[in-house]
Amino acid sequence: MIVELLGDDSLPAVINMHMAHGLLAWLVQLCNCLNHCLRIGLRFHRKPRIAFARLSNLAHSAKMASSRGRRVMDVFNFAKSIEEFIYDLVMWIIFYPYTLARILLRPRVMMDYVAHEIARADGRRFDNGISPPLFLLLSIMLAWLASPMSLGEIKSATSGDLGRIATDSATNLIVFRLLIYCSFPLLGALIYEWRTPGGISREGFRIPFFQQCYISGPYVLVTSALLARLGTPALGDTAQAAMIAGILAASLWFIVAQHRFFREQAGTSTAAAALFAVAVFVGGWGFIIGVALLV
Repeated sequence: MIVELLGDDSLPAVINMHMAHGLLAWLVQLCNCLNHCLRIGLRFHRKPRIAFARLSNLAHSAKMASSRGRRVMDVFNFAKSIEEFIYDLVMWIIFYPYTLARILLRPRVMMDYVAHEIARADGRRFDNGISPPLFLLLSIMLAWLASPMSLGEIKSATSGDLGRIATDSATNLIVFRLLIYCSFPLLGALIYEWRTPGGISREGFRIPFFQQCYISGPYVLVTSALLARLGTPALGDTAQAAMIAGILAASLWFIVAQHRFFREQAGTSTAAAALFAVAVFVGGWGFIIGVALLV
């Protein structure tokens, strides 16, 4: 038995009623879809302006839906970034004191640790510690937090344009301190490359610079915090003397650590290692004092 399913103004279609019910329903849906497309085509042919307007409205609706979708994705991405930041912050709280203790007690082991981690190719460098540049940055940030010197007091001590830029905000001040205190690891790595065979390369320079960042981190943490408070009128003579003693002790540890670095890592003699250690100390402070005079 054959039956006509569509009206006179629709697509001509006939379907055998003895077909399976699922196939029959699918064919009906297909015919309806084709009929709807044909009607749109006829309207577009007869009234193109109305058809273009409807297509424009459809495109605008799709654009608005896409914009809402992007906003939802931005919210999800922001939440994911907050989650990763909180996790990284917790890891810093755990691994910073652990890394600091290892550097103070076993500096030689940490030098070998840097070389071993840089040689890894599995993407998990410094998985059980903090990377040396980040360790140096966190040391400077902790020193700034430990000595909450107001920006107004710092600005009153500076008169040049560079000084005003460096102390314009807390971020600028931390970045400025990072730049000047990087003179210690940079100078130490340059002397190491000068004394070892072969030229300076990007990957070859990474190991001594990272090792120097580990050595400089504890020294910067102590000296940056104490020097920022040294000379404060509110502190008594005893506190001032204790700060000076702390700076001298940190300087002595830094020179000894540099001496061991050049003797063990660069393979220099004891006298040469001592000379290079003093050169790093004096050269670093010479650069810092020179910048301080400019600001």
